[in-house]
Amino acid sequence: MEMIFNKNYIVPTEFGEYYYKKPPLYNWFIVFAYKLFGNYSEFATRFFSVFSFVGMGLTLFWIGKKYVNKEFGIYACLLFLVSIDIYYYFSVLAEIDIFYSLITLLSFFSLFHFYQNKQFGLLFSITYFLGALGTLTKGFPSMVFLAISLPVFFIYNRDFKKLFSPYHFLGIFIYLAIVGGYFFVYAQYNELTGYFKDLWSQSSERTLLEKSLMSLLNHLVAFPLETLKNILPASLFLIFTIKKNWFKDIKRNKLIEFCFYIFLSNSLIYWSSPGSRARYVYMLYPLLILILLYFYLMNDSEKRKKAFDVICKVVIACCILLCLALSFIPHFKGLANIPLISIISTLIVSVIFFLSVKNRSFNLLYIILTLVVMRFVFDFTVLPSRAKMEEQAQIEKEDALRIAGIIGNSSVYMYGAPLSHTSVFYLEREIEKVVGLRGRKNLTDYFIVLDSQLLNEKYKVYYKFTSARQERLLIKFLDY
Repeated sequence: MEMIFNKNYIVPTEFGEYYYKKPPLYNWFIVFAYKLFGNYSEFATRFFSVFSFVGMGLTLFWIGKKYVNKEFGIYACLLFLVSIDIYYYFSVLAEIDIFYSLITLLSFFSLFHFYQNKQFGLLFSITYFLGALGTLTKGFPSMVFLAISLPVFFIYNRDFKKLFSPYHFLGIFIYLAIVGGYFFVYAQYNELTGYFKDLWSQSSERTLLEKSLMSLLNHLVAFPLETLKNILPASLFLIFTIKKNWFKDIKRNKLIEFCFYIFLSNSLIYWSSPGSRARYVYMLYPLLILILLYFYLMNDSEKRKKAFDVICKVVIACCILLCLALSFIPHFKGLANIPLISIISTLIVSVIFFLSVKNRSFNLLYIILTLVVMRFVFDFTVLPSRAKMEEQAQIEKEDALRIAGIIGNSSVYMYGAPLSHTSVFYLEREIEKVVGLRGRKNLTDYFIVLDSQLLNEKYKVYYKFTSARQERLLIKFLDY
């Protein structure tokens, strides 16, 4: 919004100050969504995050169908789209990471697909083009993905000489032209030192360069466990990977072999970086899902099939119990129609359980259907409950609307301590102006201040409210 209000789509700002943590590609897509829908709504703000999430699923369908079979593609798509962490949490946010993950995932599969077709010009051109878009989205991580994935890919294919082909240098040129072109234009507005410094700090602060040895040890244990938790239910297929010839099975299919090497090589840097968070590796989750799904579909062990059948029934049965218990969960008391939601969801999941007992051949589909039903339950229970528990966000929104009504067409500034991002978002949205940080007072504009900042000052209070857990005043100064 600040780029729109500033009429400057090159230089990102936050609170009117230069923003250096991320380049602006994702901002441009949000701007496009605002223009497309004609408003600054939450829906428009979240649109490309959800679009990217669905896009990643469809990408898995296409690559799985083309290089394994149609069944594999369908299940790969569905398993990603119901992955616990993204499906139940991150896909409802207007965050940058799923958008960035789609770009990075496409760059991975471009590398693989065009190599299979011996289209080396397209391989390097599109991979580096997508890498440049990734760099303009999130900075240095895309450079790391390129620097790891390309050598690893050509080494395990025993085709290292391709890295010295003219096509590779063409790809590098495309990357430098796009990224360098943006920063060249940016330099016409502001110096680049702060930009590169912040981009580097965003990456280095997650590594051992700025973390303790103990945090590394904790992370080495937590990272793989969190990854397996986040890709549920696909991680249930781990039981099919416990076999002597597992690596031979991986090498039977070019796509699965690719996923194995690219996942392993790229995840190591995040596994060894204590500051890494789950959302930083969402682009690697599809690769792991494809590997695990392949083992599941290629399984010929009756014992493992029976074990998975038991696991599926236990999971579905637990969901039935959870649906039955909805009316007795304290956090949900006071929400509308909880008994009805409990009864309907229990009946639906019970039908799925009955079907799983009758025919275990579709166990995976039954698990996916159960998770879809439980997502509806989540929407009707957890989200409204969370909204009530986290009512400060709603209060901040209402305060912002009231302030906008008070100030009309006037400008307002934060005098010292900034407001929360929630407050600033809704306030800027209403007045369609940047709410900046300003150190100098004047008599014409409104200011949002803390009480402690007003010693020996003459002022008139127009509104009192809370933001970022601090009491604020909307004032005008009465003298200099």
